[in-house]
Amino acid sequence: MEAGDLVVLTESPFEDANIFGYQNGDIGLIKQIVYTDERVFKTCLVILLKDFREYHIPNTYMMKLESKC
Repeated sequence: MEAGDLVVLTESPFEDANIFGYQNGDIGLIKQIVYTDERVFKTCLVILLKDFREYHIPNTYMMKLESKC
């Protein structure tokens, strides 16, 4: 994944409202890739389309949406 990709949250442990503000099914745009610890995980700065706010979300929680054509 890279900046500008459209993603959907699919592997988040949050199915309902939670303190982080995001849940599975939310769609967003990756604004920036943020490496917190390359040996463990990386997060992305994502703008969610539901409220146009920025969230730091682990890359393992999301899947890139690909066009069909």
